[in-house]
Amino acid sequence: MKPFMGIVEKRARREGVWIEKICDWTPASVTRMWNAISAEFYADFCQSKRPLELGWSTAYGRMTDANAFNNPRNKKEIAKRLLAEQNNLV
Repeated sequence: MKPFMGIVEKRARREGVWIEKICDWTPASVTRMWNAISAEFYADFCQSKRPLELGWSTAYGRMTDANAFNNPRNKKEIAKRLLAEQNNLV
């Protein structure tokens, strides 16, 4: 969950809506923050027939596939998977 929230924080900071102190998080302020980043977040990680029913773990998996966490190991795994897919097509 920490890497997932790191992406949320990064995007909220970019939009200027991140709330620094957790004690200042109210339902209204978190909703305002989410509304500012949700369209881009859904477009990048939540494309589905039923996006409102998408679990956070599915979104996390899609974030990993998109290398949103900038993990070098993910880049290698994705490159291997793409190579294997290309070899199967030939």
